[in-house]
Amino acid sequence: MASSVLASLATSRATTKLNASTMHNTTTTTRTRRARLPTTMITIYTTILCIMMLVAAASASPSSAAGNEELVGSMEIFPRQGAKPGQVLLANLQPFSGKLGGFSAPQISQSKDSSRPFEVDGNTFTDFASAADRACDNQKNECADAANAGRNNAFSVGECDKQNEQCKKAATAAKDTNFATFSFADDENEYFCEE
Repeated sequence: MASSVLASLATSRATTKLNASTMHNTTTTTRTRRARLPTTMITIYTTILCIMMLVAAASASPSSAAGNEELVGSMEIFPRQGAKPGQVLLANLQPFSGKLGGFSAPQISQSKDSSRPFEVDGNTFTDFASAADRACDNQKNECADAANAGRNNAFSVGECDKQNEQCKKAATAAKDTNFATFSFADDENEYFCEE
């Protein structure tokens, strides 16, 4: 009997030691988890902060439509920058874009005659103003012919006259009134002759 009591006591002590050891391990594990928790929270916080900074940077960047329009104007390559010697830089000087009844003003292009450099519908002119007047008048005539023929009741001859006045005002206010040509370029410089 004494041996069974001793065996029982030994088992009880072993169980107590096991429980104490398990409890110590659980406490250590809990402490380890608690020690890791702030690191995990810092990592999550840092990740969220980085994402917020990226979103803020993306929304502040000039990638919106308005921003692109502003940048394009300052970074645009103009036709003259890609021109070859002797090449005409502007092919059409017509500044008016109105087209009542679907009739647009004819192009004001460069003729082959250097003494009469402006051409409208096969006719040549010595100056831009004369060529622009002819282009506006040709547009008005087409518009008025269509209005008189009754092909389109959506507009009248009077409206064609108003458009003609607008066309001539646009020609008077035009910035490009001559055909600039690329004259010369070397490795270091590009020269443009705008007459």
